[in-house]
Amino acid sequence: AFNGVHEGVAFLRDFEAFRNTLPEIRARTFIATPPMPPMRLTVDRLGYRYPGATTDALHEVSFDLQRGQIMAVVGANGSGKSTLAKVICGLLTPTRGAVSWDGIDLADCDPQSVRAQIAPVYQDFGAYMLAVRRVIGLGDAERLGDEAAILLAAEQAGLGSMIEGLPGGLDTRLGKMFTDGVDLSGGQWQRLAIVRALFRDAPVLVLDEPSASLDPRGEAELFNLLHDICNDRIVIFISHRFATVRSADTVLVMDEGAVVEQGSHHDLMRSGGMYHDLFTIQAERYGSAT
Repeated sequence: AFNGVHEGVAFLRDFEAFRNTLPEIRARTFIATPPMPPMRLTVDRLGYRYPGATTDALHEVSFDLQRGQIMAVVGANGSGKSTLAKVICGLLTPTRGAVSWDGIDLADCDPQSVRAQIAPVYQDFGAYMLAVRRVIGLGDAERLGDEAAILLAAEQAGLGSMIEGLPGGLDTRLGKMFTDGVDLSGGQWQRLAIVRALFRDAPVLVLDEPSASLDPRGEAELFNLLHDICNDRIVIFISHRFATVRSADTVLVMDEGAVVEQGSHHDLMRSGGMYHDLFTIQAERYGSAT
């Protein structure tokens, strides 16, 4: 009971801090309109420090990514990959530097207009206990009734046959808490989160360890899917499995919040730096480092 009270007080402090900043948030004016869709994502000397921390979680991060390109972000745990994803998606405000689309600083744009063009999938994705069509349709609530688009997104992510095999198809209720509910495996729940992002049909796709619950074959299939659909999207793919990022257009290697290497898989392997070492460690488990 004491622990519960302690946690509750902590949440109340956060809530009160948020309420105190509401006047400032509502008073903000935005002087720019984000491009729709963006053709280029630029991160310029980006820095971020969590409240109360004494060191930066991100510092001096810079890169350019064109529409139609996939960038893989790799690095050890705690290297800043997830923080970078949240800053790019507008969930965290940069302490320094800027995130811009086609030269327009997103800090000057209405956050709702920016977020409407981003489809994120995070490690802690939501497992919504709803009918399958609603679980997917929440990616774009205004098109919740577009069954054809929902089925297309499911087919793209390789879940078409699974949904057909459910007792009620798209109308199957998920979750063991319901009498007629169907439970899914961790990998299937994660694929549904990916389907939800695809259904959103946003020009910027940010995937933070979207295959953590998938086996290596499933992750390889997901990466192949990204190549098939990214010809008109900007895609950022964070992964701890180096084998699946070899075909990315560019690889960003992070360590302690900074970018230490950037380039194609082959260039990074030739350079013999951190990427080479980390890739080799993983590859040796499968008997080859090439």
